[in-house]
Amino acid sequence: MNLISLNEADFLSFNCVRLEDRRFAHIKNVLKVEKGKKLRVGLIGGKMGWGQVLNITSRQVELEVELNEVPPMPASVELIIALPRPKSLPRIVQSLTTLGIKRVIFLNTWKVEKCYWSSDYLNTKSLDQAVLLGLEQAVDTVLPKIEFHRLFKPFIEDHLDNWCSSKERILCHLPARKAKDSSFFVDPKTNPDSSYALAIGPEGGFIDYEVQKFLDQGFKLYSLGQRVLKLETAIPALVSRFTQTYRC
Repeated sequence: MNLISLNEADFLSFNCVRLEDRRFAHIKNVLKVEKGKKLRVGLIGGKMGWGQVLNITSRQVELEVELNEVPPMPASVELIIALPRPKSLPRIVQSLTTLGIKRVIFLNTWKVEKCYWSSDYLNTKSLDQAVLLGLEQAVDTVLPKIEFHRLFKPFIEDHLDNWCSSKERILCHLPARKAKDSSFFVDPKTNPDSSYALAIGPEGGFIDYEVQKFLDQGFKLYSLGQRVLKLETAIPALVSRFTQTYRC
């Protein structure tokens, strides 16, 4: 935990907070702070700063906080992801939150198992916890917007164009029959300052019909190569290639 996240309910006054939950446990048992120690803090949805320990007991800690720093810039990419295996969803949400992704859609496709949509891993509590852990890891306070769309065709035809807005549109999938044709590749280095909407397929990839629907909406094909990557690996690899945030 690189940031102690705060909520409005934690405040005793405009600059004093009291923590009694897992954040207190982390401060006491992991950080092992004493009175007077300063900690990195941030108000979820607001500014960041520092908190000085006023008092710490076996049950709670009180901090005097000063929040005067803006959160880091978001990544310049937004994601459309075929709904992955539910058990991996919180881990993926935490990862993309850490990377600074602020808009993501989880979409149904032909190869997404129907049972995935009824999983408890899609509930708000599970995802909120994953987002919070991602923000604390990255030292950020801006919540990502996460949407779920169970109908592929209506989303592509009725909502995708507006959702992508003026972003450059990249389909992270390369059909086998086009693998040797370099004209289907796009080079992100040609537009280093652009913002991107990246679409990432399920295990086994998009079917030809889905690929064509994306192409009809102005998406260009891009491939990370011949290796088959897990989503947890593909997301940071793609974000690093299509954003300035992680370039020296």
